[in-house]
Amino acid sequence: MKILVIGDHIHDVYIFHTASRICPEAPVPVLVYEGEKMCDGGAGLVRNQLLVLIGGKDVEYFAGSYSTKERIFADGHLVCRRDRDSHGAVDIRALERDVIKFLKKNKPDAIVASDYGKGTFTEGFANRLVQASKILDIPLFVDAKNHWSWYRGAFAFFPNEKEKLGFKPTKKEHVIQKLGAKGSMVDGHLIAGYRRDARDTTGAGDIYLAAFVVEYLQTKSLTMAALFGNFVAGASVEYVGTKVITPEIIKMEREIWRNR
Repeated sequence: MKILVIGDHIHDVYIFHTASRICPEAPVPVLVYEGEKMCDGGAGLVRNQLLVLIGGKDVEYFAGSYSTKERIFADGHLVCRRDRDSHGAVDIRALERDVIKFLKKNKPDAIVASDYGKGTFTEGFANRLVQASKILDIPLFVDAKNHWSWYRGAFAFFPNEKEKLGFKPTKKEHVIQKLGAKGSMVDGHLIAGYRRDARDTTGAGDIYLAAFVVEYLQTKSLTMAALFGNFVAGASVEYVGTKVITPEIIKMEREIWRNR
């Protein structure tokens, strides 16, 4: 199983503090630094989840932009977020040439486009990616913030509950709508999720996408892929910060659910 991932890379930074007093200069809390951690988000998180599910050598990754999201916590509560978008954008034309060159020399089992709207994709690049996937008969899985119409003809689209495609899909285009704790909707059919104690939903959609793709390639069943996506993404929200779910965690979680 070989998968190509293309998209916007996000650095998720979590900075933890305690807050026990109010600043005398203004009515704001005084934050005392406790520690921090950094995780990959966006297309980087999709890649990382795929790496642990199918193995590193079988995941090819192209990032067209790099952004940073810093989340500031006080006593376990998120108090603000500071974003620096597309501070590491690359030459998109060169990226497109590299992707097409890779596809000509290699034929992955799937292409994943993780478009956070940070600059990796243009309409032309998205259109040509769809064309290449059709010519090579490779399923293209798309998760985008905007511009869904750029990807008309892709195999599957992954909007969240509030996102709309803006067009009516054909029978060859599948819509997998992510519904959070409720599960996901596959071509209009609800696939129920698993009840979880959600601590942080950051990155759950990226985890869902990766798990869905792997399960679909193994079973060729959209329903089985959605069930697995729900399960793995559900496990990820029980952790603070983006969390890659390992096979060991999946095994442990399955044992817990069997014994309930």
